[in-house]
Amino acid sequence: MNSLIEIKNLKESFKKEYIYQLEYYKKELIKVNEESNQELIRFYTNRISEYLKRIDDIKYEINYMRDNNKEDLELREKIKKTYSKIIKESVPDNTNIVFFGINNLLRIKRILEIGIISTNEVNITYKDNIRNSLDDADNTKTSYLPYGAIFAIKPYNMESIKNTRINFKESQDRLYGIITTQENIIEIQNYCLENGIDINKVFTHEEFIKKSEDLFKEVTNKHSKK
Repeated sequence: MNSLIEIKNLKESFKKEYIYQLEYYKKELIKVNEESNQELIRFYTNRISEYLKRIDDIKYEINYMRDNNKEDLELREKIKKTYSKIIKESVPDNTNIVFFGINNLLRIKRILEIGIISTNEVNITYKDNIRNSLDDADNTKTSYLPYGAIFAIKPYNMESIKNTRINFKESQDRLYGIITTQENIIEIQNYCLENGIDINKVFTHEEFIKKSEDLFKEVTNKHSKK
């Protein structure tokens, strides 16, 4: 396996190449703008957007890269093997809740800055298929990067969850919690603090289950009385 220094050097070389390509596309865009070639304008505009994203992603990897941690990797394996079963057993069937995972702390920060999630831009899951969100939150294939997070959200309507925008900054009751590993708790809490979101909604996987027991009991009791 390559050392962290070797991986970082490789990422730096990729970044340099992406920046070079980006500058080329910017120059080409100026030319086609002068010629009013709409097809090429769209092409180069899309390429610029693509390379800006590539550069952002690789900057993220370089900035957040750290040595592999045995305990962290063992925890990730445990989460993947056991957490979906725990959620299925803990969350009542009639609970109005969906999940989505993000494996990039920079993207998590941006979501918290906006306070809005577009359901067609993330992989929305329910308690029965939360395993997909667990996979989306993990970076096991790039274990030199930290774990991401899983958002637990109350949608406006479970039946029409697709193509909706959920504002959980203005309606913070729609955010049940942000589930992550202990490594990221303080960083994600700081993101929340900067953006007026309750820091007490950031949990480890175990804490989310414990803290949410009362909520789930309320939902169960509410429906059992009907």
